Amino acid sequence: EIVCVAFLLMAVNIEDISKIRKTYYQALTHEKSILALHELGKQHQNSALGKAYYGTAKALQARESSWVPTKISLANEASELLNSAVELDKNSTEVRFLRLSFEAATPAMLNLNSHVNSDVNFLSNKLEKNHPLNYVIKAWVNKTDDITKNQKARIKARLLP
Repeated sequence: EIVCVAFLLMAVNIEDISKIRKTYYQALTHEKSILALHELGKQHQNSALGKAYYGTAKALQARESSWVPTKISLANEASELLNSAVELDKNSTEVRFLRLSFEAATPAMLNLNSHVNSDVNFLSNKLEKNHPLNYVIKAWVNKTDDITKNQKARIKARLLP
């Protein structure tokens, strides 16, 4: 009984997930939405998905920051949150994609990109063609220069045309 109650408390309901995803889509191109994503992720950081979006918000804040020490600090926080989210749910394609999109774009000198190959391999094998983030993943794969052509092709093979 206690385990069931704890699991239910950790779950994010479908309405919250939809709202978080919508805010994430907006935050990718609108800086004003990053704070909203930050707050939504923070509210749900007891779940792997909420924690991953919280980490992604930190990553987007780092991207937008003009002060290098702040960029580095936020990137480190993002990395910790994203890695912790994967530990909570190693089989979540959404969590693994969020970590991949962060790590692949992170400068190697920060040593925050050690999971790129494992996340590409995971997505290449587990990504479902009907996943709600598929069009975001497809757009990212088409746009990014941060993974190899072979890695791109392997992920694209799992996506809808």
